[in-house]
Amino acid sequence: MAQTNITTEQEQIELREIRRNSSKQIVSYTLEEDSDKDYGYHKVPGKVTKYDAAVYDRTIDQLSNELFVTIPDVPTEIVEQKFVDESNVYEVIDNTLVSIGEEPPEEFEDVFSGRYELTPNAPSFRVRYGWNDNTHYSGISYYSGDVADDTDDYIRFAGFKEIYWDRTVFGPPLSEGGYRITKELIDSGRDIQINATVGMCQGNDNEHTEIYQYVRINRKRIPGEPNFGLAQVGGLQSSANGPQYPMFNVTYVLKNQDMVEGDLIEIQTKTGSRNKRNFIYGDKSIFEVILLELEQDSIPYPSGTTQGEGPNGGLPTNLEEGAAAAASSDR
Repeated sequence: MAQTNITTEQEQIELREIRRNSSKQIVSYTLEEDSDKDYGYHKVPGKVTKYDAAVYDRTIDQLSNELFVTIPDVPTEIVEQKFVDESNVYEVIDNTLVSIGEEPPEEFEDVFSGRYELTPNAPSFRVRYGWNDNTHYSGISYYSGDVADDTDDYIRFAGFKEIYWDRTVFGPPLSEGGYRITKELIDSGRDIQINATVGMCQGNDNEHTEIYQYVRINRKRIPGEPNFGLAQVGGLQSSANGPQYPMFNVTYVLKNQDMVEGDLIEIQTKTGSRNKRNFIYGDKSIFEVILLELEQDSIPYPSGTTQGEGPNGGLPTNLEEGAAAAASSDR
């Protein structure tokens, strides 16, 4: 049987009073320094309950180290199989299998591929000759005052000179006539393929019949590496049997891991003579940058030099005829 000890009313009366606020909450207070009083305290009445051990054990469940029910050994077997109809789970969105109710994966948007052309608005346009509506100066292997004069001061140094492509058919705008590598392109994790076809004329009106012409893909990395040739085509061209019209095709796959933000990809040309019959045909030239798929190595593109045909059956036979054509044009 339980027994209870309770503090008597007399014991409670003898307890020292403590201070409370208007809400009956016990509050702290400070005694005077010279007071002979001490802080009051509150004594909580104690209560002890005792139980008979036999009654307790009989009333309260005890832990056991034995199983009351033995689990039978029942072998498992397949009673019925019902396969899931995947049409109820998946659906095809834009040729992609996705779970019903799930948003389809965001389609990758190619904002990096581009195609560029060369027009009479480019700074390299040859105003003085007028042999064709769209011809341009090439880089020349040497430099002199005559080179500056013959190119209207466009060529100011020897060697390869970049083509200033000025028409964007589609794709990101060019920078200084070249394709700029951006952080966004690098973050895409994809490679790009650089393609260019440059049509040129190789001819002369003197005893020299062999002149070399080159076209290359160049990477300009500032500072420290203004010229780094990635791919190059060209060589000697012979005009012993009349003017030649070589088509230079060059291609290169730039790997993503080789890109550096700010790199400038250029198409450059160089010829061995300042002769007025050595130039670039804008209408025969194109510059492409193609973003490759993640698992794609390259796309087919011709590489090397082939012979083309001259525009309108050939060129004027002398400079005066070319100048007359220029004067009669709308430029």
